[in-house]
Amino acid sequence: MKCNLKTMLRIAASLMAVFAIGYWAVPGYRAAILGLIPFATALLCPISMLIMMWFMHRREEPHNRSDSPATSNSPSPGQHTR
Repeated sequence: MKCNLKTMLRIAASLMAVFAIGYWAVPGYRAAILGLIPFATALLCPISMLIMMWFMHRREEPHNRSDSPATSNSPSPGQHTR
């Protein structure tokens, strides 16, 4: 499975926006913010993969809810029978 370029670009733009806002809003931490940029850039692909997997799971979730489990008269594993 390879990274989706469109999602990676969205994540990169979001990260750049967060860093730009942080750089402007918190002048006392500008050196720390500049030091985090290369680290965040290196994590761009893994972060975007996690976000894509999360969105794929969210998309499939309603289908799982609509499927009703098969009902049976057999006891569940934790249930005691007499």
